[in-house]
Amino acid sequence: MWQLTSVEDMRNNVEALEKVSAALEEARLECEDINREEELFEWEMTQFPQLDAMMQAKDPYEKLWTTAHHYSVISEQWLYGNEIHVSVPFEHSYLSSNTVRPHFLPSDISTQYHRPFINIST
Repeated sequence: MWQLTSVEDMRNNVEALEKVSAALEEARLECEDINREEELFEWEMTQFPQLDAMMQAKDPYEKLWTTAHHYSVISEQWLYGNEIHVSVPFEHSYLSSNTVRPHFLPSDISTQYHRPFINIST
């Protein structure tokens, strides 16, 4: 039987993957330095296939845990928060910030979406 992962566990996994990503990036930079030195000596450049393989193997886990943690945090805000967080910029003045309070939306929006339901029910 499977068990749900807590938000704390998800955050820990994301942090661990960030550390792994930082270490792999540091290793990649070091490999580039080695290749530059080899180029100066006109030597054949060393290939580092294990590094590429590790970066590719890490990617699905990083996407999984980052997405799961982000969804968990955002869904809590949507379900239990007082505000709706909008991630796309709007040009309208009442939606100019990234945070929208539903009671500040113009009344014509509520009537726009209310009308089709009234027409269906009559």
